[in-house]
Amino acid sequence: MEEKISKPTDYFGANLAILLADKISLVHKDFNNKKFVETVKASCPEKSLTQRVELIAANLKIFLPGNYKKSINILTKIMGEENANETGMFKEYYWLMPVGKYIESTAWRILTFL
Repeated sequence: MEEKISKPTDYFGANLAILLADKISLVHKDFNNKKFVETVKASCPEKSLTQRVELIAANLKIFLPGNYKKSINILTKIMGEENANETGMFKEYYWLMPVGKYIESTAWRILTFL
């Protein structure tokens, strides 16, 4: 059952977990879609938009490979084409917010493979 979207926070719940899981599993067959979605869904109620973005990013860190280089390769593959017009950032590209938060929170790992 799809979540009802009535405010910006609603974009960052089980629906987004499903979207990300579907995208990731296309390029990383070992991704545990079901557990990722269940974990996010169970933890979302009563959380703010920012907390939900952080929650999804934290779960990406748990469910993606521990190797940062492999994880970034997977996430890069799901991004699709560049937003040439730089429009629709929230409406069409909101799903990238947790990906950006994941990268931000794990960027220190870059030093280990530069």
